[in-house]
Amino acid sequence: MARLSPTLLIVIGALVVFISIIVNKWSMFGPMTIFLVVGLGMMIWGVIRVKIDAGREVRYVGDQEYENTLSKREAEDQMPHNSPGLRMTRQLMEQQQQKQQQELQQQYRTGLSGHSGAPPMQPATRTPPSAPPQPMARYCMKCKTPLHPQTRFCPRCGTAAY
Repeated sequence: MARLSPTLLIVIGALVVFISIIVNKWSMFGPMTIFLVVGLGMMIWGVIRVKIDAGREVRYVGDQEYENTLSKREAEDQMPHNSPGLRMTRQLMEQQQQKQQQELQQQYRTGLSGHSGAPPMQPATRTPPSAPPQPMARYCMKCKTPLHPQTRFCPRCGTAAY
Protein backbone atom coordinates (compact mmCIF):
# COMPACT_ATOMS: atom_id res chain seq x y z
CA MET A 1 0.00 0.00 0.00
CA ALA A 2 1.32 3.44 -0.87
CA ARG A 3 1.73 6.06 1.83
CA LEU A 4 3.36 9.43 2.33
CA SER A 5 7.12 9.36 2.69
CA PRO A 6 8.54 10.18 6.13
CA THR A 7 10.58 13.03 4.66
CA LEU A 8 7.41 14.62 3.35
CA LEU A 9 5.79 14.24 6.79
CA ILE A 10 8.74 15.98 8.45
CA VAL A 11 8.70 18.84 5.92
CA ILE A 12 4.93 19.38 6.20
CA GLY A 13 5.13 19.18 10.01
CA ALA A 14 7.94 21.74 10.10
CA LEU A 15 5.95 24.05 7.82
CA VAL A 16 2.85 23.77 10.04
CA VAL A 17 4.94 24.44 13.17
CA PHE A 18 6.62 27.45 11.55
CA ILE A 19 3.32 28.99 10.40
CA SER A 20 1.64 28.38 13.77
CA ILE A 21 4.55 30.03 15.63
CA ILE A 22 4.42 33.08 13.35
CA VAL A 23 0.63 33.41 13.70
CA ASN A 24 0.85 32.97 17.50
CA LYS A 25 3.45 35.78 17.59
CA TRP A 26 6.01 33.57 19.27
CA SER A 27 3.80 32.79 22.28
CA MET A 28 3.36 29.18 23.30
CA PHE A 29 -0.38 29.36 24.01
CA GLY A 30 -2.70 31.02 21.53
CA PRO A 31 -5.32 30.28 18.89
CA MET A 32 -2.88 28.24 16.78
CA THR A 33 -1.59 25.98 19.57
CA ILE A 34 -3.43 22.98 18.15
CA PHE A 35 -1.59 23.41 14.84
CA LEU A 36 1.70 23.62 16.71
CA VAL A 37 0.96 20.30 18.42
CA VAL A 38 -0.17 18.68 15.15
CA GLY A 39 2.94 19.91 13.33
CA LEU A 40 5.23 18.60 16.07
CA GLY A 41 3.38 15.29 15.98
CA MET A 42 3.83 15.02 12.21
CA MET A 43 7.55 15.73 12.56
CA ILE A 44 7.98 13.14 15.32
CA TRP A 45 5.97 10.53 13.40
CA GLY A 46 8.07 11.21 10.29
CA VAL A 47 11.29 10.65 12.23
CA ILE A 48 9.93 7.43 13.75
CA ARG A 49 8.89 6.20 10.31
CA VAL A 50 12.36 6.94 8.92
CA LYS A 51 13.79 4.69 11.63
CA ILE A 52 11.16 1.98 11.08
CA ASP A 53 11.46 1.95 7.30
CA ALA A 54 15.28 1.94 7.33
CA GLY A 55 16.42 -1.23 5.61
CA ARG A 56 12.97 -2.13 4.27
CA GLU A 57 11.77 -1.54 0.74
CA VAL A 58 8.62 0.55 1.06
CA ARG A 59 6.76 2.20 -1.80
CA TYR A 60 5.50 5.73 -1.32
CA VAL A 61 3.05 7.89 -3.26
CA GLY A 62 4.95 9.57 -6.09
CA ASP A 63 7.60 6.87 -6.52
CA GLN A 64 8.45 6.23 -10.16
CA GLU A 65 8.34 2.46 -9.76
CA TYR A 66 5.05 2.40 -7.86
CA GLU A 67 2.87 2.48 -10.97
CA ASN A 68 5.09 -0.07 -12.71
CA THR A 69 4.77 -2.59 -9.87
CA LEU A 70 0.99 -2.82 -10.08
CA SER A 71 -0.11 -6.14 -11.40
CA LYS A 72 -2.44 -6.28 -14.37
CA ARG A 73 -5.34 -7.32 -12.14
CA GLU A 74 -4.83 -4.34 -9.80
CA ALA A 75 -4.64 -2.00 -12.78
CA GLU A 76 -7.92 -3.39 -14.13
CA ASP A 77 -9.56 -3.10 -10.72
CA GLN A 78 -8.61 0.57 -10.51
CA MET A 79 -10.54 1.32 -13.70
CA PRO A 80 -14.07 2.41 -12.79
CA HIS A 81 -15.68 0.21 -15.45
CA ASN A 82 -13.64 -2.85 -14.38
CA SER A 83 -14.02 -2.70 -10.62
CA PRO A 84 -14.34 -6.05 -8.79
CA GLY A 85 -17.90 -5.27 -7.77
CA LEU A 86 -18.97 -4.63 -11.35
CA ARG A 87 -17.17 -7.74 -12.55
CA MET A 88 -19.00 -9.86 -9.97
CA THR A 89 -22.30 -8.22 -10.86
CA ARG A 90 -21.75 -8.97 -14.56
CA GLN A 91 -20.90 -12.59 -13.78
CA LEU A 92 -24.02 -12.99 -11.64
CA MET A 93 -26.19 -11.42 -14.35
CA GLU A 94 -24.71 -13.76 -16.99
CA GLN A 95 -25.26 -16.78 -14.74
CA GLN A 96 -28.88 -15.76 -14.13
CA GLN A 97 -29.47 -15.27 -17.86
CA GLN A 98 -27.98 -18.67 -18.63
CA LYS A 99 -30.10 -20.31 -15.94
CA GLN A 100 -33.27 -18.62 -17.25
CA GLN A 101 -32.44 -19.63 -20.81
CA GLN A 102 -31.90 -23.25 -19.73
CA GLU A 103 -35.22 -23.26 -17.88
CA LEU A 104 -37.01 -21.80 -20.89
CA GLN A 105 -35.44 -24.35 -23.21
CA GLN A 106 -36.50 -27.11 -20.83
CA GLN A 107 -40.06 -25.77 -20.78
CA TYR A 108 -39.96 -25.47 -24.56
CA ARG A 109 -38.88 -29.12 -24.88
CA THR A 110 -41.54 -30.37 -22.49
CA GLY A 111 -44.16 -28.30 -24.30
CA LEU A 112 -43.26 -29.97 -27.59
CA SER A 113 -43.20 -33.48 -26.18
CA GLY A 114 -46.89 -33.79 -25.41
CA HIS A 115 -48.82 -36.86 -26.54
CA SER A 116 -48.18 -37.90 -30.13
CA GLY A 117 -51.59 -37.04 -31.63
CA ALA A 118 -51.69 -33.47 -30.34
CA PRO A 119 -50.18 -30.64 -32.30
CA PRO A 120 -47.17 -28.90 -30.81
CA MET A 121 -48.48 -26.10 -28.63
CA GLN A 122 -46.71 -23.00 -27.41
CA PRO A 123 -45.56 -23.29 -23.80
CA ALA A 124 -47.20 -20.93 -21.32
CA THR A 125 -44.01 -18.89 -20.97
CA ARG A 126 -42.27 -17.11 -23.78
CA THR A 127 -39.86 -19.11 -25.94
CA PRO A 128 -36.13 -18.54 -25.56
CA PRO A 129 -34.60 -16.22 -28.15
CA SER A 130 -32.51 -19.04 -29.63
CA ALA A 131 -35.58 -21.22 -30.33
CA PRO A 132 -37.21 -20.99 -33.77
CA PRO A 133 -40.62 -19.32 -33.86
CA GLN A 134 -43.39 -21.82 -33.18
CA PRO A 135 -46.17 -21.91 -35.81
CA MET A 136 -49.74 -21.61 -34.59
CA ALA A 137 -51.72 -24.83 -34.16
CA ARG A 138 -54.24 -25.48 -36.94
CA TYR A 139 -57.63 -27.17 -36.74
CA CYS A 140 -59.77 -28.91 -39.31
CA MET A 141 -62.54 -26.57 -40.51
CA LYS A 142 -65.08 -29.39 -40.65
CA CYS A 143 -64.53 -31.56 -37.57
CA LYS A 144 -62.27 -29.24 -35.50
CA THR A 145 -59.55 -31.88 -35.10
CA PRO A 146 -56.17 -30.38 -34.18
CA LEU A 147 -53.78 -30.71 -37.10
CA HIS A 148 -50.04 -30.60 -37.38
CA PRO A 149 -49.00 -27.39 -39.19
CA GLN A 150 -47.51 -29.35 -42.10
CA THR A 151 -50.37 -31.81 -42.74
CA ARG A 152 -52.48 -31.20 -45.83
CA PHE A 153 -55.48 -33.44 -45.09
CA CYS A 154 -57.43 -34.12 -41.90
CA PRO A 155 -56.73 -37.68 -40.65
CA ARG A 156 -60.28 -38.02 -39.28
CA CYS A 157 -62.56 -36.74 -42.04
CA GLY A 158 -60.13 -36.46 -44.98
CA THR A 159 -60.98 -32.89 -45.98
CA ALA A 160 -58.22 -30.60 -47.18
CA ALA A 161 -56.85 -28.31 -44.48
CA TYR A 162 -56.63 -24.66 -45.49
